[in-house]
Amino acid sequence: MNNFPKSNNVEHLSSQKRNLAESIEPVEGMKKLMTFLEIAAKAMQKEGAPVKSDCRIDLEAFKNCYPAEVLSRDRQRAARIQKEWQEKSTDKERVGEKLEMLKTAIFNKFLGEEFIVARSNMIDDIDNGVDNVILERTTSNLVCAFDEVADISGPIYQEKAAKILEKNVDHSGASLKYGLGLDLKTKKFVPTALENIPIFYLALPEEYINELIKTFNRSVKSQEETKLFSYFISSLQTQIKALDLKISILPPKMRQRLEIFQQTIEKYSRAK
Repeated sequence: MNNFPKSNNVEHLSSQKRNLAESIEPVEGMKKLMTFLEIAAKAMQKEGAPVKSDCRIDLEAFKNCYPAEVLSRDRQRAARIQKEWQEKSTDKERVGEKLEMLKTAIFNKFLGEEFIVARSNMIDDIDNGVDNVILERTTSNLVCAFDEVADISGPIYQEKAAKILEKNVDHSGASLKYGLGLDLKTKKFVPTALENIPIFYLALPEEYINELIKTFNRSVKSQEETKLFSYFISSLQTQIKALDLKISILPPKMRQRLEIFQQTIEKYSRAK
């Protein structure tokens, strides 16, 4: 007598295994991504950069910049926001967090030798709409800030693009309460507030974010990651060209940062 399961049972079991594999792969990819960010943070910490294990700028380094009560208030507020986000965040907000982590990893992979690529402190993320900051090692120039949007078309994308352009042109760029500078003589990082920072948005659809995280490899620059980096560079070039039309009305410090970042982008664009 044949004891093999019926074909429909086999198909059901195969389907269960596929579903299990599909649910495990993103979790494993997320673990690898988080491990990469921890390694990148440790490398920055060795250089003296005040970042936490998730690559966020650490407000504890700003004790000489702000009174203790200000830091305490922001510390408590950031913890409360984080707790509320974990309990009540929408799917769209969780996708945004994934994109923020992914682009931090990608820019560290491709720019990490020449730049410090950090996530902003939670307070600047919420209050100033800045997710990432890029600090050039050779010039000590904080060249730009990033915001993210998990859409590449439609009203949400268009609203984000319009807000970013308005922030650059009408509000003289982004500001950071918890920013980073670099003393070129001592090579020490300087926690400081900053303003007039060019800010750009980076957009990526949810399915592509999930796929890249699922296949993330912390040791290798994959072909898909190289394509993504090229896409980010092209997007930044387009936004810089739009700002070029308004450059005469931008503050001098912002123009300087924009010009330096434009040279950097052109270099990496030629290398594509």
